Amino acid sequence: TGKQGDPNTTIEVDVRKADQAYGVPPNAIQTNGTLATNDARVLDAFLLDDQIQFVGNTVDFNTGQAAIYHGIIDNLSTTRDITGYIVNGGADDLGYPSIAYTGLEAGDEDAIIVASHSSATRFPGCSALYFDNDRNHSELVTIKEGLNYIGNIPNTEDERWGDYSGNQRKYDEPGTVWAVSSFGESNTDNDTWIGQLARPDLNVATAEVEEEQLSLLAFPNPARELVTVEFDAGQAERVRILVTDLTGKPLASFMDDKPKKPGKAVFSFSTDPLATGVYFVTVLADEKVIASQKVVVQKD
Repeated sequence: TGKQGDPNTTIEVDVRKADQAYGVPPNAIQTNGTLATNDARVLDAFLLDDQIQFVGNTVDFNTGQAAIYHGIIDNLSTTRDITGYIVNGGADDLGYPSIAYTGLEAGDEDAIIVASHSSATRFPGCSALYFDNDRNHSELVTIKEGLNYIGNIPNTEDERWGDYSGNQRKYDEPGTVWAVSSFGESNTDNDTWIGQLARPDLNVATAEVEEEQLSLLAFPNPARELVTVEFDAGQAERVRILVTDLTGKPLASFMDDKPKKPGKAVFSFSTDPLATGVYFVTVLADEKVIASQKVVVQKD
C-alpha cells in the first residue's frame, strides 16, 4: 500500500479464482527422450493500467500435452476478475512462455507470446503467437527451428529444454518486441536465439542476423589421449581452436591459421596438458565464436 521504506506500508493478499484451471505440465516429447517442463509458476507478466496479463506452463487437459496458460486479471482496482486460456501447439508440446505488450493506442491489450516448441518429429525450437484486441490467439509462427534434439545431460531421458524465454517491448518502436528463447543445436546442446517480432500490421526484417554457422564434431568423447576436431571452415580467412575450462578460462589454443582449403577441416590435439575433467572446445572463425562442444577428458 506504499513505498518499501515507509514503515506504514502494508502487504494485502487477495485470493481470486480464474475461470480456467491450469495443471502441472507433463514433460515434453522430443525426437530422442523428453524435455523437463516442471515449472508451473507464473513465468512472465506485464501490468498496464487496470490489467495484468501473465503466462506460464500448464497441461492441456484435453490432449495431455504440455501447453501455455495465458491469464488476464481485469479490474485490478475493484473486482479483480481472472480470465484464463490454454494455448495448445497442435502436434507440438509448448513450454516456458513469455509475454510482451504490443498495443499502439490507449485501450489496446494486444500482446506477443513466445514459447519453446518440440515434438516426436520436430527438434526443439521456438515460436510466437499474437493475442489481438478481440482476445483471439493467432496460429503459432516459427521463430527458430531446432537443428537437433537436446542431449546435454548424460544417463537420463529428461533434458533441460533451454528453458526460460524473455520478451521485451521496444518502447521507441510501439508494436515491436525483442524476444529470446532456445533451440536444439546441431551438436545437441541447447542454445539461445534472439529475434525481433512485431504485431501483424507492422513489418520487421526477416533475415537472420547471425554469423555463418560451422558444424563441429569433437571425438572421441570422452577422450583419453587425443581429441580430433572436425568442422566445416566455410570461407573463413583464419580459424583458431580454443580449449577452455567450464569457467571460460583459456587453457590451450591450436591452429590459428587460414585453412588449407575451404570446407571440411580436421585437427587433432593431445590431452597431455589437461587433467581429467570437462572442457569446451571452441572454433573461432576470424576471431568470432562459431561453434562449441563439451569434451570430457578421462584418464586412468
